[in-house]
Amino acid sequence: MEIRNQFPDVLDDRLCEALRLRDDLGLTYKEIGEKLGDVSAARASQLVKKARRLIAYGLSNELDGLDRKIAKMLIPIGYTTRDKLAIAVVKGNVYPNRPGWVPKHYTMDMHIEVCKWLGVEPRDYALEFEIMECTEFLQKHGYAVTKISTNT
Repeated sequence: MEIRNQFPDVLDDRLCEALRLRDDLGLTYKEIGEKLGDVSAARASQLVKKARRLIAYGLSNELDGLDRKIAKMLIPIGYTTRDKLAIAVVKGNVYPNRPGWVPKHYTMDMHIEVCKWLGVEPRDYALEFEIMECTEFLQKHGYAVTKISTNT
């Protein structure tokens, strides 16, 4: 298990074996599933893809300095660089308990840590964007809007 030795913190034995069977031996996903023990071809494909994604994360240092648990939660859903994560936080896409937000275990404490790591103030930016869009809409249609308070 040479792959396992290269990435001991990233991959478990099952992912290593799936990746070895695919890359080193060139087996099909169906054959990999049979070798792993009654796993479907679709699941074997998912295991290989997950192993590759985790290795890419293990080789990447874009999120160095961020807690590893948080990074492992954000990488699979596409936040692989500091820039992508910063944009998502400021747009309000990354916020605890946000509808449509995939990781259910992303807590406010984690969000505060991400914000500190990014150097932004931990708050709900989505609310500000909604208010800004509303203000622009009202001004576009001739309403005199001077200021809308974000304090509720």
